[in-house]
Amino acid sequence: MPQESLPSLTKIASAFGQGDLGPPAMSHHGWISSTSSLRKQNPELESRSKDAHKSRDALWETLTMSLLAEKGVPKRTVRSCFESLWRPDGRGAVEDVNLIRWIDDNAWFKVGLWTLREWSQVYGMRSRSRGLGRLNFFFSLKSKNAESLQQNTTNHSAEELDEFIGVLHRVLSSGMRLACSTSTQCPVAMVHPDVNIDDEIFFLKGCTMLVVLRKCSGVYNDRYRVIGGAFSRSSRIPNSTRRFELQPWPKELPLEEISLC
Repeated sequence: MPQESLPSLTKIASAFGQGDLGPPAMSHHGWISSTSSLRKQNPELESRSKDAHKSRDALWETLTMSLLAEKGVPKRTVRSCFESLWRPDGRGAVEDVNLIRWIDDNAWFKVGLWTLREWSQVYGMRSRSRGLGRLNFFFSLKSKNAESLQQNTTNHSAEELDEFIGVLHRVLSSGMRLACSTSTQCPVAMVHPDVNIDDEIFFLKGCTMLVVLRKCSGVYNDRYRVIGGAFSRSSRIPNSTRRFELQPWPKELPLEEISLC
């Protein structure tokens, strides 16, 4: 079967509905309330780096499997909803206990340099910075007041937040899990619930989704077993404009034959 090998998995977030039951949710009040001050604690979160912004956007688009983007929801709206997820206004809007536990259990799940909670606070939306710049110019706001305005400004309505939470619930309750990989091009993906560390993600010719494969053991250790599908915003099927649209296999990608056991 022709294929193009991608990364192997290095870390997998806890599954929806299977996280640590832990202490009651109220015990998390302290760190939930302090999320809005993360930028003050770590100024690097106010990065103007395009790479940091792309990585942040790749996270929320992967977590929602691009379902909101395909519905035409503006990126700035989804960014704002993602920003609120580990803050009182966002987490407080979640009604499903399993989703609350997923948010709590994976707040410190690390993707590259930062945790999910920290990535959600990466700041740099141009519309906000331009607006604040105008306010500073005309009204000479003190930096402390400007910072307060930054932290309290949202670009989503209550209905849009509910839609974001609903899509996140739909993806996670399906069993798909967030995973990190060895690739810089495909650092995060949503993967089948039965995956293990060191499983590999592949493009398979003719498939419209990424596929997770696992090397067989014993006498068939040169073959692979199919585990399930995967999704990554940063590594969709090449030349594909929609996730479920079959596209011609790109000539620039080398093909190798693999055997399934």
